[in-house]
Amino acid sequence: MNGKLVDFEGIDKAGKSTQIRRTVALLKRMHIKNKVYKYPSKNNVYGKLLRDFIRNKVELNEYEQVMLFLLDMSMDQPDLTKKLREGYTVILDRYFVSTLAYQTKDGVGCRDIKEIIRILRLRKPDVVIYLDIPPETSLRRLRTGKAERFEGDLKRLKRIRENYLKLKKERFPTKNWITVDASNDIDEVNLEVSSRIKSIIKSK
Repeated sequence: MNGKLVDFEGIDKAGKSTQIRRTVALLKRMHIKNKVYKYPSKNNVYGKLLRDFIRNKVELNEYEQVMLFLLDMSMDQPDLTKKLREGYTVILDRYFVSTLAYQTKDGVGCRDIKEIIRILRLRKPDVVIYLDIPPETSLRRLRTGKAERFEGDLKRLKRIRENYLKLKKERFPTKNWITVDASNDIDEVNLEVSSRIKSIIKSK
């Protein structure tokens, strides 16, 4: 029986890392095989360059950003598909949904990105768990110190959130969008996420 591909999405400081970590712990308690893929990745040249970009170490134009993000994801597709066939629950810490939300703002069209996704044959997630917070909450959660690219810009965060909501309305890339109010207490958010994950597992 194939596993499920679960994509965690949200703007910066929505709490994805915390909820993914707790989801992995839940799956282990349930004796469910699982694998997490985080983007940008650390294990190929595309991901490493993107990490430098996010940390403001290098500059990339919008088209370079899109291509590098999608190529980074494409590198994992064989292993990701193998894990799903083996019955793993595969967790994605951002995926091409993020690329559409973050990069369709300064000149690159959503239709163009979708076409590249199709050409690269990136596997569609079974469900998107969207951790929704107001951009103002993202700013409040931002720790003092040097912000990464995309962090700390209220206008930009608002546009990114709007893009997420448009994708949800379009039901792209799946009709199964689960929206969680991530502005609530971490434990309260986790109760809802855990309940949703259990339902996803049972639907295999």
